[in-house]
Amino acid sequence: MANSSEIRTAFTDASEFLLRAIESVPVSDWEKPGLGVWNVRELAVHASRAWLTTLQYTAETSNLLLHRPVDYYLAVLNLPGDLHKRVADTTIEQAASVDEPVPAYASELCAEVSTVVDNTADDQVITSLAGGIRLIDYLPSRVLEMVTHGIDIHHALGSEPEVPVSAMSISLELLSQIAAERLPSDQSAALVRALTGRATFGGDINLLA
Repeated sequence: MANSSEIRTAFTDASEFLLRAIESVPVSDWEKPGLGVWNVRELAVHASRAWLTTLQYTAETSNLLLHRPVDYYLAVLNLPGDLHKRVADTTIEQAASVDEPVPAYASELCAEVSTVVDNTADDQVITSLAGGIRLIDYLPSRVLEMVTHGIDIHHALGSEPEVPVSAMSISLELLSQIAAERLPSDQSAALVRALTGRATFGGDINLLA
């Protein structure tokens, strides 16, 4: 399992990866299809929420409720209502409210959150949508979000992502924990066989659906 130093390094590297992806978008491509109902501009603004939520959540302390990085995702996915539709609609509204160029908006958030994270203790219990969680246990979810959406941006642009090993490692570790908790045993076994070259994986998986 990753230690505190590895998680913090991954967060920094994932932030740089996402910011570079956003800054690489040509001016002519912001309105191109991004992901689902979002265009590239809306996707980039949504991706920037990895920094925005970190700033919001570290601004307020809370009682400890979530004890592992995976607990955050499990709790969020069990919240009532259609979370994905709510996020999609909120992103479109938020993107419309961003007046400055998206790269500048993202760069400002990235710089601000870097300072905040550097000056917040690992065991500081912060607030979150799903309840109180230690900062060091919240950061892996932000790494996964930045890596995933950075890749999404590259995919939308038709370019190849170069994800830092540190950030990919944390992302895959968290995804494996989510898979272990959420996948039926037959799918988990099939995934292990596929990842170890014993078979090809024939099913569709969305761990965050």
